[in-house]
Amino acid sequence: MVALKSAQVSQFVASPANSYTAVLLHGTDLGLVSERAELIASNFSQAQNEPSEILRMDDSDLADDPDRPVVELRTLPMFGGPKVLRLKAGPRLKPALIDDLLAPGTIQGLLLVEAGNLKRDAKIRKLFEASKSAAAIACYSDDSASLGRMIDDVLGAQQLTLSPEARTHLISLLGADRALSRAEVEKLAVFGRGRKELTVDDVDAVVGDVAEQTLDRVVFAAMGGQADPAVRELDRSVAAGQPPQAVLLALQRHLAKLHRARAQIDAGKSSDAAIRGLRPPVHFKQQAAFQKQCRDWSMGAIERALLRAQRTVALTRRNPALEEALTGELLLEIARLGTASAGKS
Repeated sequence: MVALKSAQVSQFVASPANSYTAVLLHGTDLGLVSERAELIASNFSQAQNEPSEILRMDDSDLADDPDRPVVELRTLPMFGGPKVLRLKAGPRLKPALIDDLLAPGTIQGLLLVEAGNLKRDAKIRKLFEASKSAAAIACYSDDSASLGRMIDDVLGAQQLTLSPEARTHLISLLGADRALSRAEVEKLAVFGRGRKELTVDDVDAVVGDVAEQTLDRVVFAAMGGQADPAVRELDRSVAAGQPPQAVLLALQRHLAKLHRARAQIDAGKSSDAAIRGLRPPVHFKQQAAFQKQCRDWSMGAIERALLRAQRTVALTRRNPALEEALTGELLLEIARLGTASAGKS
């Protein structure tokens, strides 16, 4: 196995080596895992005499047909180049399947396994490390240098530059997740189209704090009664480097803000006036969802959620090793409260 160094990754992604039939992409930055998998798949396909078919599979596909990845990658297509299979790692992706696929001469194409953060002793990671026909790419949160390269790539395609102050400021707002960071820079590129240099004010007008956005998605999913999305966003947040305590604090701040708004509404204020008076203000993109929560959540439900959150914080401080699991349980309970509150409104 070749564990590619950071300096080698860009070249490999741009031109995947034919000597490798399988690539493991893993790490805390799930956006970067997905971005690199997409680029490798596309570049591998375009390098063939005929373009390859790119397949995607996840746990739901393995539940229906556990052997499908083996069948797909051992079958030469009648038309087009060798297949590319993007396989998302999940509970049903068993080491035995990976071991079978990594056997010499097995794959008639390219296998891309997309995983989260894997410990050194994770079975799947060890299998890739033992294979001579596999490569592994670690995908961790961007540092200033890699963010700078991504910014230059995106803005340079539009012949845009940043003032030194704007560049420093933009980098400070990014980095929690590559996919989110790139999306923010692409928005900035659209905003600045037709100009030459962008300023700090331009950055502030377009780009949000990606780390804060990640936390907001967890909180708004739970408060909206969406249990599965809330847990997925928690996993994404933790994988991006956010500690579960940050999620708990964001949830407490949100509940406190909702409590203040609901108290003013119960005292006779309109929801619009109550929300406008909140400090810090509710982001304009979240105002509709927040206003719905003001309607759906009673004061009693908000106070029960606040009490439950406080208890969870206390439990995580006594049991730090369990803080992610305890945070997940809290989000599920908040989501149940959100569903019940919406049903009564």
